[in-house]
This record gives sequence, structure tokens and C-alpha cells, in this order.
Amino acid sequence: MRARKLSTVLVLALGLAVPAAAQNVMYDCQITKGGEAGTWIGTRLALIVEESGAARAVDNVTITFVEGGSAAARLTRRGDTLRFSWNVAGASDSRQQNIPTFTYTANLNTGTGAVRVRAKPVRFPQSWSGSGTCTPRSDMSVRELNRLLRG
Repeated sequence: MRARKLSTVLVLALGLAVPAAAQNVMYDCQITKGGEAGTWIGTRLALIVEESGAARAVDNVTITFVEGGSAAARLTRRGDTLRFSWNVAGASDSRQQNIPTFTYTANLNTGTGAVRVRAKPVRFPQSWSGSGTCTPRSDMSVRELNRLLRG
């Protein structure tokens, strides 16, 4: 992965509670097992579900390789678990070798705050995984989100 200072970037995760009235809920996720700054699974993760139902993911990889810093994600819900799936295209490793596409999956248990993340380059046998916990936050404005994302 390209060298880049990401240690000061605070990455947030938003989830959406889907009762009668939809509102944004932010999950600020800390990856404590398997995550390492500057790797394919970093120490912070943002999983965003907008009020419209659109989902996005933000982490050190999307900040480095995706224009705008976040990747569109597919979202599915099973009980208390939200599953986010997204791709990152055009990444390169520390030796500047191009990896055409990485697939990511994150499973977030909204009841416990537990999260599991997996990264796998398409057509390669390797994969990386991490786990941790997310802290929910409610109804943050775009201005507050931008301030937190920038550290």
C-alpha cells in the first residue's frame, strides 16, 4: 500500500436504525484485533448508512485509493447484524504492484457493537481480517462529520 500519514485521520462509522422514523446513527469503530495502521485492515473504520438507505465505507484504504475517500457499499440486514460489502479498485502495495480489485466485507452487530472485517484481493489467495467494537453516535451534522473525519 502507498505510504501515507493516516494516523491522524479519525474514521467514523454510521449506521441507520430502521424503526418507524429513520435517523442517522454513527458507529465509530476501533479495530483491535488484526488491524494495523497502513495495512489493508486499518485500526479505524467508518460504515455509513444515510437516511436514504445508501451505504458507504471509509477506512485507510478508501482514503488512500478511492476518489472522495469513501466507497459505496451494499448493505444487508439480518436481525441485529448489518453486512456491508464494498470494492476498492486500483490499489497498489508497498512495492507499487497494482491490485486490480479488493473486496471488503464488514459484519456489524448493532446490539453488541462488535464488528468483523475481511479484505480479499480478487483472484489472489490471500485475505486479511480484523475485529473490534463500534461506538454508536446519533444525528451528527455534515459539519460535525467532516470535523471528526479530519481529526
